[in-house]
Amino acid sequence: MKPNIETISSADDFRWSMKDYRLVEGHYEINCGWHYHQEYELVLYYDPRCAYRGKLFVGDHIMDMGGSQLILLGPGVPHMVTASTDLYRSDVVHQKILWFSPRWLEQCGRVIPELRTVEQMLKRSNRGLCFGAQTIERVASLLENFANVSPARQFAHFIQLLLLLTEDKEAKPLSVRSHEYRLQDEPDAVVARVEQARRYIAKNYQNPIQLKELAKALHMSESSVYRLFERHFEESFVEHLRLYRLGKACELLATTNRAIALIAEDVGFNNLSNFNRQFKEVKKMTPSHFRKLLSE
Repeated sequence: MKPNIETISSADDFRWSMKDYRLVEGHYEINCGWHYHQEYELVLYYDPRCAYRGKLFVGDHIMDMGGSQLILLGPGVPHMVTASTDLYRSDVVHQKILWFSPRWLEQCGRVIPELRTVEQMLKRSNRGLCFGAQTIERVASLLENFANVSPARQFAHFIQLLLLLTEDKEAKPLSVRSHEYRLQDEPDAVVARVEQARRYIAKNYQNPIQLKELAKALHMSESSVYRLFERHFEESFVEHLRLYRLGKACELLATTNRAIALIAEDVGFNNLSNFNRQFKEVKKMTPSHFRKLLSE
Protein backbone atom coordinates (compact mmCIF):
# COMPACT_ATOMS: atom_id res chain seq x y z
CA MET A 1 0.00 0.00 0.00
CA LYS A 2 1.91 3.01 -1.29
CA PRO A 3 1.15 6.21 0.63
CA ASN A 4 -0.43 9.16 -1.15
CA ILE A 5 1.48 12.41 -1.33
CA GLU A 6 -0.44 15.31 0.19
CA THR A 7 0.35 18.76 -1.17
CA ILE A 8 0.55 21.41 1.54
CA SER A 9 1.43 24.30 -0.75
CA SER A 10 2.53 24.70 -4.36
CA ALA A 11 3.94 28.19 -3.77
CA ASP A 12 7.65 28.59 -4.50
CA ASP A 13 8.06 30.87 -1.48
CA PHE A 14 6.20 28.64 1.01
CA ARG A 15 7.68 28.97 4.52
CA TRP A 16 5.25 27.62 7.10
CA SER A 17 1.57 27.05 7.69
CA MET A 18 -0.44 26.04 10.75
CA LYS A 19 -3.91 24.61 11.31
CA ASP A 20 -5.62 24.58 14.69
CA TYR A 21 -8.31 21.98 15.38
CA ARG A 22 -10.34 22.27 18.57
CA LEU A 23 -12.60 19.35 19.51
CA VAL A 24 -15.28 20.15 22.09
CA GLU A 25 -18.30 18.07 23.21
CA GLY A 26 -19.42 15.28 20.93
CA HIS A 27 -18.29 12.05 19.31
CA TYR A 28 -15.48 12.29 16.76
CA GLU A 29 -14.04 9.70 14.39
CA ILE A 30 -10.62 10.68 13.05
CA ASN A 31 -9.33 8.75 10.04
CA CYS A 32 -6.35 10.20 8.24
CA GLY A 33 -5.21 7.88 5.43
CA TRP A 34 -1.70 6.60 4.69
CA HIS A 35 0.13 9.64 3.26
CA TYR A 36 3.25 11.80 3.40
CA HIS A 37 4.37 15.36 2.62
CA GLN A 38 7.44 17.01 1.13
CA GLU A 39 7.35 19.39 4.10
CA TYR A 40 8.21 18.85 7.77
CA GLU A 41 5.12 18.28 9.88
CA LEU A 42 4.96 19.00 13.62
CA VAL A 43 1.81 17.57 15.23
CA LEU A 44 0.68 18.58 18.71
CA TYR A 45 -2.13 16.62 20.35
CA TYR A 46 -2.90 18.48 23.57
CA ASP A 47 -5.16 16.22 25.60
CA PRO A 48 -4.38 16.41 29.35
CA ARG A 49 -7.55 14.44 30.26
CA CYS A 50 -6.67 11.55 27.91
CA ALA A 51 -10.06 11.79 26.18
CA TYR A 52 -8.60 10.95 22.76
CA ARG A 53 -8.13 7.26 21.85
CA GLY A 54 -6.67 5.65 18.77
CA LYS A 55 -3.49 4.70 16.97
CA LEU A 56 -0.85 6.62 15.06
CA PHE A 57 1.16 4.81 12.38
CA VAL A 58 4.56 6.30 11.51
CA GLY A 59 6.61 4.34 9.01
CA ASP A 60 6.83 0.87 10.53
CA HIS A 61 5.85 2.07 14.03
CA ILE A 62 2.45 1.93 15.75
CA MET A 63 1.79 4.03 18.84
CA ASP A 64 -1.27 4.43 21.02
CA MET A 65 -2.99 7.80 21.01
CA GLY A 66 -4.04 9.04 24.41
CA GLY A 67 -2.86 12.01 26.42
CA SER A 68 -0.75 14.82 25.00
CA GLN A 69 1.71 13.98 22.22
CA LEU A 70 4.22 16.01 20.19
CA ILE A 71 5.56 14.40 17.03
CA LEU A 72 7.84 15.69 14.27
CA LEU A 73 7.65 13.97 10.88
CA GLY A 74 10.38 14.63 8.34
CA PRO A 75 9.70 15.11 4.62
CA GLY A 76 8.54 11.85 3.09
CA VAL A 77 7.70 10.01 6.32
CA PRO A 78 4.48 8.03 5.69
CA HIS A 79 1.91 8.22 8.48
CA MET A 80 -1.73 7.58 9.28
CA VAL A 81 -4.10 8.23 12.21
CA THR A 82 -7.17 6.28 13.30
CA ALA A 83 -8.85 7.58 16.44
CA SER A 84 -12.13 8.35 18.12
CA THR A 85 -13.26 10.25 21.16
CA ASP A 86 -16.37 11.04 23.16
CA LEU A 87 -15.95 14.53 24.57
CA TYR A 88 -18.14 16.07 27.24
CA ARG A 89 -18.66 19.69 28.15
CA SER A 90 -15.60 19.76 30.40
CA ASP A 91 -13.34 18.11 27.80
CA VAL A 92 -11.29 19.93 25.19
CA VAL A 93 -8.78 18.42 22.78
CA HIS A 94 -6.48 20.64 20.73
CA GLN A 95 -4.76 19.36 17.63
CA LYS A 96 -2.31 21.79 16.07
CA ILE A 97 -0.33 20.96 12.94
CA LEU A 98 2.59 23.10 11.79
CA TRP A 99 4.11 22.46 8.37
CA PHE A 100 7.36 24.08 7.27
CA SER A 101 9.46 23.99 4.15
CA PRO A 102 12.83 22.15 4.00
CA ARG A 103 14.02 24.42 1.19
CA TRP A 104 13.19 27.58 3.10
CA LEU A 105 14.84 26.23 6.25
CA GLU A 106 18.02 25.41 4.31
CA GLN A 107 18.05 28.96 2.95
CA CYS A 108 17.72 30.29 6.50
CA GLY A 109 20.64 28.11 7.58
CA ARG A 110 22.87 29.64 4.92
CA VAL A 111 21.96 33.17 6.01
CA ILE A 112 21.91 32.42 9.76
CA PRO A 113 24.70 29.88 10.50
CA GLU A 114 23.55 29.53 14.12
CA LEU A 115 20.48 27.67 12.88
CA ARG A 116 22.65 24.78 11.76
CA THR A 117 22.54 23.51 15.34
CA VAL A 118 19.07 22.12 14.55
CA GLU A 119 20.23 20.09 11.53
CA GLN A 120 20.90 16.86 13.43
CA MET A 121 17.49 16.93 15.09
CA LEU A 122 15.80 17.54 11.74
CA LYS A 123 17.75 14.69 10.18
CA ARG A 124 16.53 12.34 12.93
CA SER A 125 12.95 13.23 12.05
CA ASN A 126 13.19 11.02 8.97
CA ARG A 127 12.09 8.23 11.33
CA GLY A 128 9.58 10.38 13.21
CA LEU A 129 10.45 11.93 16.58
CA CYS A 130 8.34 11.88 19.74
CA PHE A 131 9.12 14.51 22.40
CA GLY A 132 8.95 14.62 26.18
CA ALA A 133 6.28 16.07 28.47
CA GLN A 134 8.15 19.27 29.31
CA THR A 135 8.69 20.10 25.65
CA ILE A 136 5.01 19.41 24.93
CA GLU A 137 3.93 22.01 27.49
CA ARG A 138 6.38 24.63 26.25
CA VAL A 139 5.51 24.08 22.59
CA ALA A 140 1.79 24.18 23.39
CA SER A 141 2.34 27.57 25.00
CA LEU A 142 4.29 28.85 22.00
CA LEU A 143 1.63 27.73 19.53
CA GLU A 144 -1.33 28.96 21.57
CA ASN A 145 -1.56 32.33 19.78
CA PHE A 146 0.76 31.59 16.87
CA ALA A 147 -1.81 32.39 14.18
CA ASN A 148 -2.77 35.73 15.78
CA VAL A 149 0.63 37.42 15.88
CA SER A 150 2.59 39.19 13.15
CA PRO A 151 4.76 37.21 10.69
CA ALA A 152 7.87 38.57 12.43
CA ARG A 153 6.61 37.26 15.79
CA GLN A 154 5.68 33.96 14.18
CA PHE A 155 9.24 33.64 12.88
CA ALA A 156 10.62 34.32 16.36
CA HIS A 157 8.29 31.71 17.87
CA PHE A 158 9.24 29.26 15.13
CA ILE A 159 12.98 29.58 15.84
CA GLN A 160 12.36 29.20 19.57
CA LEU A 161 10.28 26.11 18.83
CA LEU A 162 13.07 24.51 16.77
CA LEU A 163 15.55 25.13 19.58
CA LEU A 164 13.19 23.55 22.13
CA LEU A 165 12.91 20.44 19.96
CA THR A 166 16.69 20.28 19.52
CA GLU A 167 17.34 20.59 23.26
CA ASP A 168 14.89 17.83 24.25
CA LYS A 169 17.01 14.94 25.57
CA GLU A 170 13.89 12.77 25.84
CA ALA A 171 13.16 12.87 22.10
CA LYS A 172 12.92 9.34 20.71
CA PRO A 173 12.71 8.04 17.13
CA LEU A 174 9.57 6.10 16.29
CA SER A 175 10.17 4.13 13.11
CA VAL A 176 12.84 1.41 13.05
CA ARG A 177 13.99 2.45 9.61
CA SER A 178 14.14 5.68 7.69
CA HIS A 179 11.50 6.52 5.11
CA GLU A 180 11.61 5.82 1.37
CA TYR A 181 9.88 8.82 -0.10
CA ARG A 182 12.55 11.52 -0.08
CA LEU A 183 15.85 12.12 -1.84
CA GLN A 184 18.65 14.40 -0.79
CA ASP A 185 19.56 17.15 -3.24
CA GLU A 186 21.63 15.37 -5.85
CA PRO A 187 22.40 15.67 -9.57
CA ASP A 188 19.61 14.39 -11.79
CA ALA A 189 21.66 11.36 -12.87
CA VAL A 190 22.07 10.21 -9.25
CA VAL A 191 18.39 10.79 -8.47
CA ALA A 192 17.50 8.70 -11.52
CA ARG A 193 19.71 5.83 -10.29
CA VAL A 194 18.13 5.86 -6.85
CA GLU A 195 14.63 5.90 -8.31
CA GLN A 196 15.57 3.06 -10.67
CA ALA A 197 16.87 0.99 -7.74
CA ARG A 198 13.72 1.71 -5.77
CA ARG A 199 11.44 0.69 -8.64
CA TYR A 200 13.43 -2.50 -9.23
CA ILE A 201 12.96 -3.58 -5.60
CA ALA A 202 9.28 -2.61 -5.62
CA LYS A 203 8.75 -4.76 -8.71
CA ASN A 204 10.84 -7.77 -7.68
CA TYR A 205 10.83 -7.95 -3.85
CA GLN A 206 8.58 -11.03 -3.88
CA ASN A 207 11.33 -13.01 -5.62
CA PRO A 208 14.94 -13.74 -4.63
CA ILE A 209 17.11 -10.69 -5.53
CA GLN A 210 20.91 -10.70 -5.60
CA LEU A 211 23.04 -7.56 -5.55
CA LYS A 212 24.64 -8.58 -8.85
CA GLU A 213 21.20 -8.73 -10.50
CA LEU A 214 20.37 -5.23 -9.34
CA ALA A 215 23.78 -3.97 -10.43
CA LYS A 216 23.21 -5.41 -13.90
CA ALA A 217 19.76 -3.77 -14.13
CA LEU A 218 21.26 -0.40 -13.13
CA HIS A 219 24.33 -0.80 -15.39
CA MET A 220 26.55 -0.22 -12.37
CA SER A 221 29.25 -2.16 -10.57
CA GLU A 222 28.28 -4.04 -7.41
CA SER A 223 30.51 -1.78 -5.30
CA SER A 224 28.79 1.32 -6.76
CA VAL A 225 25.35 -0.09 -5.93
CA TYR A 226 26.56 -0.88 -2.41
CA ARG A 227 27.67 2.74 -1.93
CA LEU A 228 24.39 3.99 -3.43
CA PHE A 229 22.39 2.21 -0.72
CA GLU A 230 24.72 3.23 2.09
CA ARG A 231 24.46 6.90 1.11
CA HIS A 232 20.83 7.31 0.09
CA PHE A 233 19.02 4.67 2.15
CA GLU A 234 21.46 4.72 5.11
CA GLU A 235 21.55 0.91 5.13
CA SER A 236 23.00 -1.94 3.10
CA PHE A 237 21.18 -3.43 0.12
CA VAL A 238 20.47 -6.63 2.08
CA GLU A 239 19.08 -4.73 5.06
CA HIS A 240 17.02 -2.45 2.82
CA LEU A 241 15.46 -5.41 1.03
CA ARG A 242 14.72 -7.16 4.33
CA LEU A 243 13.02 -4.11 5.83
CA TYR A 244 11.15 -3.39 2.62
CA ARG A 245 9.71 -6.91 2.66
CA LEU A 246 8.76 -6.64 6.32
CA GLY A 247 7.12 -3.28 5.64
CA LYS A 248 5.03 -4.91 2.90
CA ALA A 249 4.12 -7.66 5.36
CA CYS A 250 2.86 -5.01 7.81
CA GLU A 251 0.69 -3.50 5.08
CA LEU A 252 -0.86 -6.89 4.29
CA LEU A 253 -1.39 -7.68 7.97
CA ALA A 254 -3.14 -4.33 8.36
CA THR A 255 -5.27 -4.41 5.22
CA THR A 256 -6.08 -8.09 4.53
CA ASN A 257 -7.20 -11.24 6.33
CA ARG A 258 -4.69 -13.46 4.57
CA ALA A 259 -3.03 -16.17 6.63
CA ILE A 260 0.35 -15.17 8.02
CA ALA A 261 2.08 -18.06 6.22
CA LEU A 262 0.70 -16.81 2.90
CA ILE A 263 1.73 -13.23 3.65
CA ALA A 264 5.26 -14.44 4.35
CA GLU A 265 5.34 -16.00 0.89
CA ASP A 266 3.75 -12.94 -0.69
CA VAL A 267 6.58 -10.69 0.48
CA GLY A 268 9.48 -12.98 -0.44
CA PHE A 269 10.09 -15.18 2.61
CA ASN A 270 10.05 -18.86 1.70
CA ASN A 271 10.43 -19.98 5.32
CA LEU A 272 7.73 -19.10 7.88
CA SER A 273 10.03 -19.57 10.88
CA ASN A 274 12.57 -17.18 9.36
CA PHE A 275 9.81 -14.65 8.62
CA ASN A 276 8.49 -14.82 12.20
CA ARG A 277 11.99 -14.48 13.63
CA GLN A 278 12.90 -11.47 11.49
CA PHE A 279 9.53 -9.79 12.02
CA LYS A 280 9.91 -10.09 15.80
CA GLU A 281 13.50 -8.83 15.64
CA VAL A 282 12.43 -5.65 13.84
CA LYS A 283 8.95 -5.03 15.26
CA LYS A 284 9.58 -6.38 18.77
CA MET A 285 6.40 -8.47 18.46
CA THR A 286 5.08 -11.41 16.46
CA PRO A 287 3.04 -10.93 13.25
CA SER A 288 -0.08 -12.22 15.02
CA HIS A 289 0.41 -9.71 17.87
CA PHE A 290 0.89 -6.93 15.32
CA ARG A 291 -2.38 -7.84 13.61
CA LYS A 292 -4.17 -8.06 16.96
CA LEU A 293 -3.03 -4.52 17.84
CA LEU A 294 -4.70 -3.18 14.71
CA SER A 295 -8.05 -4.64 15.68
CA GLU A 296 -8.11 -3.26 19.20
